[in-house]
Amino acid sequence: MWYCPIIKTKPFGCEHNPQSKYLVLGIPLDNSASYRPGTRFAPSYIREASCNIEFYSIYANIDVDNILYNDLGDLAVVPGDNEKSIKIIEEAVEIISEKYNDHVLFVLGGEHTLTYGVIKGIKNVHKEVGYIVFDAHLDLRENYLGYKLGHASTNRLITELLDIKPLIIGARAFSSEELNYANKQNIPFIKPKEINDKTSLDIIQDYLSTVKHVYISIDMDSIDPAYAPGVSNPEPLGLTPSDLLSVLKYIIENSSRILGIDIVEVNPLYDVSDITSILAAKIIVEATGMIQLNFS
Repeated sequence: MWYCPIIKTKPFGCEHNPQSKYLVLGIPLDNSASYRPGTRFAPSYIREASCNIEFYSIYANIDVDNILYNDLGDLAVVPGDNEKSIKIIEEAVEIISEKYNDHVLFVLGGEHTLTYGVIKGIKNVHKEVGYIVFDAHLDLRENYLGYKLGHASTNRLITELLDIKPLIIGARAFSSEELNYANKQNIPFIKPKEINDKTSLDIIQDYLSTVKHVYISIDMDSIDPAYAPGVSNPEPLGLTPSDLLSVLKYIIENSSRILGIDIVEVNPLYDVSDITSILAAKIIVEATGMIQLNFS
């Protein structure tokens, strides 16, 4: 068993409730950044932002302010070593999933590679896991800049090593190699320009009908940089926040159970007035309201 130290932090929402069914875990992983490093600072910035926004969910039409969160703090990962870091993440999340079996885990990243470790840990406890990811990129590269265990390969790792086929929403930046791989593996993905088509909802519903439990990953670069400039790999022509939240609401309403949601690739070093961190915090509040409304 690996030693998995937790660093105590300011709690999400600035108030802590150890009895809450909503858990928060920060994972400041920032090892394989290929363009703009800095995601390791995101958990603290998102928490700070959460202390300065309203906690009423307009999508669920309920007040989240009295729910609060059980913020576990930040997981101490290994700088420069994704292999050890992923092992730490896997074992920590497995322990958390066993101890809080009926809870919902919100993860604050951190680079997207952490999602592989989180899902490994969850899958060790909950054997059947569906995986829906909002992302500008397909993240299906066999390796990128020498990294096989890096952010550009996250969805390929999950597909091949965990035998979980993802549903990717918001993709608009990918190589021909990734596109060929997605087609060969029958990995469904929805482009931003297709997000309001009825066929997109059909694709989501078809996917949800095949899975028992759902884990959702939100790479903030899925959102157009006009709304979320503070990310490591921005791509234009993305989703609006309303697009993302409307689809997220549909997913939650039509799922049997939500195991967890991560927010990854926020990069405060390239943000403007912290609007990306604020949006990330707001997405967590809205998701909490949606889950509370549908599963309480």
